Formats: sequence, C-alpha cells, structure tokens
Amino acid sequence: EKVRATQEFIGCILSEEVQSRLSEIGMLSVYDTVYGSDEPALQAAQSNLPEKGVNVFLSDESRQRLVSASSAALAGDKNEAKILQNILS
Repeated sequence: EKVRATQEFIGCILSEEVQSRLSEIGMLSVYDTVYGSDEPALQAAQSNLPEKGVNVFLSDESRQRLVSASSAALAGDKNEAKILQNILS
C-alpha cells in the first residue's frame, strides 16, 4: 500500500500539470523553464542544474548512466562500481 501511494505521489509530482505550476510555490521544475526575467535569481538557478550526485534535477542521460553503472556494479563489475562511486561523490 505504501509503495503504491509513493509511486502515485511521484507520478503526480512529475506530471506536466504539476511541473508547470511549481513556480507558484517557489520550486524549480525538473523539465520546464518556469521562471522568467521577473525572477532573475530563480531564472539563473534553473539554468545551472547540478549534474553530480543524485538529485531530482539529473538529466535523462545521467539517470540512465546511473542505472547502468548500478546494475553492472551489482553484477560485480569493478570498473562500473568505481564509476558509480564517482557519480555519487
């Protein structure tokens, strides 16, 4: 039950409707540019999203690389384990 509720919440928060309204509560969108020149600090922040470590702002490419490295590391690949360590640090 908790897993299902969590999955529904994540689906909701990542939906296009919710992502397009995040500026109303001062949050940055994962997918959309929601701040304009009237909010210069937030406009700058949304164009400088972090790519190191794990967070909600990872690009699709970085997320795919993380999944790939994780799977390979679990299978015993030491090189991928090192890459995974670098991603997470």
